[in-house]
Amino acid sequence: MFSIGIVGLPNVGKSLLFKTLTKKEVKVSNYPFCTIEPNKGIIEIPDRRLDLLFEKIKPEKKIPSMIEFTDIAGLVKGAHKGEGLGNQFLEEIRKVDAILHLVRGFEEKNMPLSSGGITPLEDIKIINLELILSDLAFLEKIIPKIEKEAKRGNELFKKKLRILNFFKETLLKEEPLSNIFLTKEQKELVKEYHFLTQKPQLIVLNIKFNQISLENLKKIKKEIIKEFKKEESEILTIDVRFENEILEFEKEEREEFLKEIKEKIDSLDDLISSSFKILNLIVFYTFNEKEIRAWELEEETSIIEAAKKIHTDFYKNFIRAEVINWKDFLNYRSWNEAKEKGALNIVGKDYFLKDGEIIYIKV
Repeated sequence: MFSIGIVGLPNVGKSLLFKTLTKKEVKVSNYPFCTIEPNKGIIEIPDRRLDLLFEKIKPEKKIPSMIEFTDIAGLVKGAHKGEGLGNQFLEEIRKVDAILHLVRGFEEKNMPLSSGGITPLEDIKIINLELILSDLAFLEKIIPKIEKEAKRGNELFKKKLRILNFFKETLLKEEPLSNIFLTKEQKELVKEYHFLTQKPQLIVLNIKFNQISLENLKKIKKEIIKEFKKEESEILTIDVRFENEILEFEKEEREEFLKEIKEKIDSLDDLISSSFKILNLIVFYTFNEKEIRAWELEEETSIIEAAKKIHTDFYKNFIRAEVINWKDFLNYRSWNEAKEKGALNIVGKDYFLKDGEIIYIKV
């Protein structure tokens, strides 16, 4: 299962966001480091396609794709040197696949500010610099070991060394490793090191929708996009406290409340979906009379790897697979009809799955 780590400065609302996302009771206090051990929770990914397929096929149950969220304690300036138990928290970030960076954009008397004021841009810089410095310190440890093997003539380690030295140059310029384009082969060579600044990052501005004007909000988002070379889809705005307060409402009532302020804030479902998207994942589907299931998989993955994810027997005994896009399948009464009309693609193990495909594996 893929995982997202919620990070940010102390008192930005990380634990409340985690509690709201997972509907779990976690300790939420207005002082730094109330979260020492990371909380973990598994979230269902909202999926309209799965809902439509479930309505059509009518199996006994549906199983959505899942993602794990981890609430990591607040980082502070100097975290890479151990400030505020920083090293322990940075290691937790190393374990996740992507980062949800929560940034404070609200005023509240009872919640002290780390930087003395509401400064989203500066707060993001503090966290990003700590991640950069942590990666740099990590490189300083591993490069001598790689150099040793490279000097012995090991070609694999020579390739690794070239990449790692380039990483070091980039980090010394205070630039994240996510700015570097790597080939698939190069990514595989350094995958084992789990560099923090190589992880995809979603920036989420936590606001109080009645405290900030739409104009100011747009201005802040524009500044973040420009400063950190982000796509607009990688910056979300959410009122965590408000989302938590309407958590117990009926779905229709919640949607009605959110509709009124949609121009200003994104919903919890938007946040979950965007967290999923930054991982560059696709979803494929399998079904039988008992269940329909959504499976998450990295982009550019062959169907044989999808077979392995479903069951090792499918991987070992794979012959071929039948594949159809979910939307195309809705045009037919059944899988057999789609097959009779020639709508199914017959593919071999080297076929790369596309997002939204339904598959049936022959063994």
